[in-house]
Amino acid sequence: SSTVRQRSGIYARSFKRLVDLSIALVLLPFVLAAIVIAGSVVAVTSGFPVFYASVRVGRNGTSFRMWKIRSMRKDADQLLQTWQETV
Repeated sequence: SSTVRQRSGIYARSFKRLVDLSIALVLLPFVLAAIVIAGSVVAVTSGFPVFYASVRVGRNGTSFRMWKIRSMRKDADQLLQTWQETV
């Protein structure tokens, strides 16, 4: 009985994985197109660099670099430090 449940669980996980990968594959071109369009808008309106890297702290205190499409000024980090020093 437990062997049957284990097999059905394996099949269910495999099917879910197949569905997840299929949906991701279908949506990938749309997501890439949105990234290209947003990156182009940033490049045209405020120049390069288009992407912004930020170090974040994740699970168990592990730090990682996260990349985002820049939505603020290029010198926002320097401005923040300048404003903090004057206060």
